[in-house]
Amino acid sequence: MYKKLQKKHKGLVICKSGLVVYVSWPHQEYGMLREISPITNSLSPQLQLTVSNDDVTVSLLNIRSLQKHSIDIKNDANIMNNDVTAFTETQLLPHNSDAEIRKNLHPFVLFRQDHNTDKYMSSAVCTKNNNQMAQHDYFPLINGLKFVVFNSTVGVKHSFLVIYRKQTRTIPGFITLII
Repeated sequence: MYKKLQKKHKGLVICKSGLVVYVSWPHQEYGMLREISPITNSLSPQLQLTVSNDDVTVSLLNIRSLQKHSIDIKNDANIMNNDVTAFTETQLLPHNSDAEIRKNLHPFVLFRQDHNTDKYMSSAVCTKNNNQMAQHDYFPLINGLKFVVFNSTVGVKHSFLVIYRKQTRTIPGFITLII
């Protein structure tokens, strides 16, 4: 809903509270969203209490430029407390430097899955603490990244599959690629 509305009316933002605000520049938009509805306030206390030392906390973010928004992640305590964070639309190509991104995301270890020609199809995974990337496989036909994270504290492997479909690809067409 928000993405579609933003395309029709650039600068129009609908906040969680239902408030509609006009913002002239994207960086102002992200700043306002951080102030009005930070992710750190969105988790219920019940959910926060269910996380134990044996669990792995995972987030998936359509980041729309990891280069631009790695500083936003750095300043979001909830995301920085995750064990694993996956990103779609990193907008990184193989030749792009990631030194600043790695600095901002520390103590996360960054694994990039860059698309060779389409930066909007690039993805990434970050792990930290006792969770290391043990294995990864890329499925270019469906732009899928399967990765296994090994938690050395409890000796458990967790498998994840991130599949990203561009808006321009129809859902039925995308499903036929998967089947």
